[in-house]
Amino acid sequence: MRELQLLEALAERSEVSQSALAGLVGLTPARVNAYIQRFVTDGYVVTAQRSRGVSYHLTPAGQHALAFHRVSYRAELVALTRAARSTFRLFFSELRSRGIFRVVLYGAGETGEVVLDALADSEVVTVLAVIDDDVRKQGRTCHGRPIRHRAVIPQLAPDAIVITSITAAAEIRERLRLTDGGLDIPIVTIAGPETEPGSFPAAVRDVPPAAAGDVALAHDHP
Repeated sequence: MRELQLLEALAERSEVSQSALAGLVGLTPARVNAYIQRFVTDGYVVTAQRSRGVSYHLTPAGQHALAFHRVSYRAELVALTRAARSTFRLFFSELRSRGIFRVVLYGAGETGEVVLDALADSEVVTVLAVIDDDVRKQGRTCHGRPIRHRAVIPQLAPDAIVITSITAAAEIRERLRLTDGGLDIPIVTIAGPETEPGSFPAAVRDVPPAAAGDVALAHDHP
């Protein structure tokens, strides 16, 4: 991935400093220098002195390496997308086996989009809406589902709220807890810090006591 980023950067701009490259790809200048030296050794890059430093130029071998990395990266993305679809379908199939048929997704970010893509043309569960706190997203759609404010959740009456945000799951759970004194709706998360290593797709739950027996996932029990 780093090689791809660096080769793409050099293909776009030959007159770029190593410190600028470091900022682009998130590496230290020393690490960038090590990559550059390897590119030169492998015949991917040739350097030329200029008045304000050094310029870098991809050779035909470097162009070929760039093309190879691009194809490999896209192939990896396809494989990861297929794996994600399979994992999410399994996740929602287990929810369905626990009596959860109608859900709202909380989070209209990238994970939410992947979830909706995985559920496309599937009757595993019905997604009533996507909830998001970003007012710029509200009123739009995400894979054909309306993006709404969390205030509409009681009206939709879902069987469960599925948090799709990985980084903001804790904050979302707290917001839901404070919504009109708390919603009497089971909450599960796609994944997050509460999920035990190796147990994905475990649903981390925060269910009202009365509903706990109905929706608790099998692997939540010892």
